Amino acid sequence: MPNNEQLFQQIFKISAACLLLKVSGSAFTIIDASDQYLALTSTSRAQLIGKDVFEIFPDKEDHPDGAISTRNAIVEVVRTGKQFVISDYLYHIQVPETGQLEPFWWTSTFDPLYNENGKVDYVLGTAVDNTLQHISNYHLNEAEQILRLAIEAADIGTWSINADTKGIVSSDRSKELYGLQKNEHITIDEVISAIDSEYREKVFDLLNQSLQSDGSQSFVIDYPVKGIKDGKRRWLRSNAKMFFNISGNERVLCGTLLDITDIKLAEQNKNDFIGMVSHELKTPLTTITAVMQLARHKLKESDKKPLLDAIERGNVQVKRMAAMIKGFLDISRLESGQMILESSFFDIGKLLHEVVEELRLIELAHPITLVGISATQVYADRVKISSVISNLINNATKYSPNGKPIVVTCEKTEEAVSVSVRDEGIGISQQDLNQIFDRYYRAGGAHTRNISGFGIGLYLSSEIIKKHQGKIWVDTAQDVGSTFYFTLPLQ
Repeated sequence: MPNNEQLFQQIFKISAACLLLKVSGSAFTIIDASDQYLALTSTSRAQLIGKDVFEIFPDKEDHPDGAISTRNAIVEVVRTGKQFVISDYLYHIQVPETGQLEPFWWTSTFDPLYNENGKVDYVLGTAVDNTLQHISNYHLNEAEQILRLAIEAADIGTWSINADTKGIVSSDRSKELYGLQKNEHITIDEVISAIDSEYREKVFDLLNQSLQSDGSQSFVIDYPVKGIKDGKRRWLRSNAKMFFNISGNERVLCGTLLDITDIKLAEQNKNDFIGMVSHELKTPLTTITAVMQLARHKLKESDKKPLLDAIERGNVQVKRMAAMIKGFLDISRLESGQMILESSFFDIGKLLHEVVEELRLIELAHPITLVGISATQVYADRVKISSVISNLINNATKYSPNGKPIVVTCEKTEEAVSVSVRDEGIGISQQDLNQIFDRYYRAGGAHTRNISGFGIGLYLSSEIIKKHQGKIWVDTAQDVGSTFYFTLPLQ
């Protein structure tokens, strides 16, 4: 036995899960066990001491998976006089509560203890219970496998970019969507160059902003690409978010890639159909407008006021229909890339006066007031900005109770001119606020059910302002009202 036997025994009892084995030829007798070992195995010293270790663990041969057996490990320690470790080793132990054999995974370490002649007289076996870690790793690997199968089934590509090294790792599907083979490497430069020139700068800016962020930046963007090697044209949707790695010292932008070519083609077909129908509707509507104007002119010279009023109301509806058809045509042109700005210098204050005066003739249920209007020259498409102003005022009247005022304001700064339209209507819920400028989106709820519209006015207004390098946004509170703003740069 080692020197200071009593001290050794005290330390041994309170140490990790340990067995002390006496070596006698090919026999390995258990002469003591630590408290933690007894607790771990649900045994007592009376059940263990004096017995050969392999009566407790009948482990005679190495396992088929290549793991060495406990017997051979102990024999190797006695033979070489060196420590031996068996990592993540599976044992089945009978649980007293159930009487069932339960699997346990241990890491076992066997250390030689020498006598004064340098011979191995004892072997100290130490066990660390890895069962919970093993089960956690198993479930983690299972979850990763399920996620990988789901991603493959959905035909989604995955990618990641290290924010510091700018190194990119992409799945086989991501490479395929960029027109590469599975075994080919892809770089950020190749990704950017494959994107159509109209979208390239926007994607590049989003990538840079995300790579420089603190980990909270995310984005979703659709863009067309031309395959790097196969030359095939595709529409892709990229969804990305910045993360920190496990150690917290590296930022990684992780994302998915989805082929939405079929969706975009369906949208294009729909827009083409809308454009064609809207164009065909313009001809009969122009005729109806001319006839009603003629009738209105003739009736003004007569005393048939009720009939004149009916013509006036019909004329209002014709104008609304004309505006609706124009909106659909504008969407068709916008989606096909055919909406071109015909910019010129004009006085936006004068334009506001013209639009408001025209709407006052049509909209009699709401007083419309102009505030802060002054002569201000801007360089923009006058017709399209007029359409934006009309859309915002019409929206304000639709979502406000009769009699509530609409206030239009125009202010000038050194860099931009700002126009706002304020109402005292029903406001916009937080749920709708994030989508209010989306195409064909209409706020839901019982209070909007009977309000006409197709959800194109705000979308078109937003796209027109963006094309002018301006900004558009809304401040709102439910049951209080909304104020829509847009700005146009002066430079």
